[in-house]
Amino acid sequence: MCIIPLGSVELQPAPDPLELNQELIGQTLQQGTELGLLNTKLREENRQLKREHKRILRELGQHVKHKEATEQKLYSRFVTVLNEKKAKIRGLRHSVRQLQRTAHSDDEEEDQEEQSNREGEDVTREEETSQRITPSQQPTILITGCKLVGCHWGNPFHNTALLG
Repeated sequence: MCIIPLGSVELQPAPDPLELNQELIGQTLQQGTELGLLNTKLREENRQLKREHKRILRELGQHVKHKEATEQKLYSRFVTVLNEKKAKIRGLRHSVRQLQRTAHSDDEEEDQEEQSNREGEDVTREEETSQRITPSQQPTILITGCKLVGCHWGNPFHNTALLG
C-alpha cells in the first residue's frame, strides 16, 4: 500500500484544554440527545405503521371474502340462466323437428320421390347443424372447492368451475 501525502497541518497546543474537552463533551451529549429523540420518534412512527398495516390487512381480508361471495352468487345465477337457455334450445329443436315431420307427411301424398330427396337433404342439414351447434343436453352444474389452474375468457379460474 502506498501513502500519498495530500497536505500537512501544523497543530498548536490548545490555550485551555479543559474548556476544549468540556465543549467537545457538550456537543457529543447534545448530539446524543437529539439522536435519542429522533430514535423515539421513529419508533413511534414504526408502531403506527405496523398498526395501520394490520388494519389494512384485515380490511383486505374482508374485501376478498365479499368478492368471493359475490362471485359465487353471480356464478349461481349464471348457471341458472344457462340451464334455462339450454332447455329453451332443446324445446325449440323439438318444435322444429315436429314441424319438419308435419310438413314431410303432407308432402308425402303428393310426391314420394321429392320427399325422399328432401329427407336426405334435411338429415344432412340437421347433421350439419348439430355438428355446428351442439349445446350440452345435460344441465350445467356448479362445482366449488376445486383448485383449477387455467384461464377462461381472460379470467383465471378461482375455486369454482362450470361444467355443462
